[in-house]
Amino acid sequence: MRLDHHELVIDVGHGVRIAARDHSSDGAPIVLLHGAGENLAIWDHVTELLAPRYRVIALDFIGHGASSPGKEFTIEADLAAFEHVVREMKLSRAAVLGHSYGGMLAVRYAVDHPECPIVINVDGHGNGRAEHYAGRSPGDVRKFWSRQDAAMVAALAGPDVGSEGFREAHLARMRAFAEMQDVTPEAVSGMGERSLRPFGTSGRWIRNPGGAFMVGMVRQLADWDVFGLYSQAACPVALILAMNPPKIGADADFIRAHRTGLSDAFAELAAGNPQLRLVRSIAGHLLPLQYPRRLATLVEHLYPAR
Repeated sequence: MRLDHHELVIDVGHGVRIAARDHSSDGAPIVLLHGAGENLAIWDHVTELLAPRYRVIALDFIGHGASSPGKEFTIEADLAAFEHVVREMKLSRAAVLGHSYGGMLAVRYAVDHPECPIVINVDGHGNGRAEHYAGRSPGDVRKFWSRQDAAMVAALAGPDVGSEGFREAHLARMRAFAEMQDVTPEAVSGMGERSLRPFGTSGRWIRNPGGAFMVGMVRQLADWDVFGLYSQAACPVALILAMNPPKIGADADFIRAHRTGLSDAFAELAAGNPQLRLVRSIAGHLLPLQYPRRLATLVEHLYPAR
């Protein structure tokens, strides 16, 4: 089922335009924020389930999807652009649902916005703190982070512009990544298509985000201590933690150790703060694609439709 929606482009200043998709209805508003390297199409299946009861608005961050290309990533620019969209669309009373980086930014938004009914962070944490890697020494964790950084740089290498062969190779990489994450290749087709746009008039394509932009973005997010923001939140915050990450490579144990340690640390923090809620989900990181119905049910439980 495909629901009616409006495609919007919002000028947030400094030459930046943010693309949004508004499934207008009389329901309670909820804004969806995607992760690094993704775009609003990651929410398509979740939106189909939520839109009959909520007004669902999804955004493309700067340098992603149909929004303006990014020259250099900053968290502050994305936060300012998001807050501009909230004001422009009169969404101050909207809940915020974010995946991965989108969840991290949503937690930052929660610090300054007590009027927000709830922020829901779906598995957004970056590298986190070394102390949250259960059973691992800080030195071993730092070596793991270095290996992750090298792998990320290698994966993002290559041109940002090319012909039809470039387009097909880009989409094939996205399908292969989906399969590694226990997601069907078909589930990422919309997100893959939205990450490309025609370039010039000679049948060439450009990817958004580009490789250099993504490297800068992921490195900033790796060092961002989002955990420290939870105690500063001015509105309710729920963390949906994916406890079954894919078993990829020799470092899979580090990823599982982080989930275990972060789960324990957040549960301890939430025990003394009634605004915080932890939901452990037996799912992988790409929960919006892997189990959209499960995620939509969790959202309805955490933020009941009016």
